[in-house]
Amino acid sequence: MEAVPGQFWEILYFLGTAIFISIICGKLKVTSALGYLVAGVILGPYAVNLFNNVEASKHIAEFGVVFLLFTIGLELPWERLQEL
Repeated sequence: MEAVPGQFWEILYFLGTAIFISIICGKLKVTSALGYLVAGVILGPYAVNLFNNVEASKHIAEFGVVFLLFTIGLELPWERLQEL
C-alpha cells in the first residue's frame, strides 16, 4: 500500500476544521466566515502551528476560489453577463 501524500492530510485537516467551526459557529450564532478567520489565526504558523506549510495552503485556497467562481458562473444568466 502506498503512503498517503502529506497534502491529502492537510486537505483532510482543512475540511475537518471547517466542519467543526461551522458547527461551533452555528451554536454560537456567529457567521461561519468569522469562525474560519479565527480558526486560521489560531491554527496557523503564528499560534498552534498545525498548518505550517503556508505555500501549500495557498494552492488549496486557489482551488477554492476557482470552485466558487465556477459556482457563481453556473447561477449567472447569460443576459446579466452581457451587461457586465
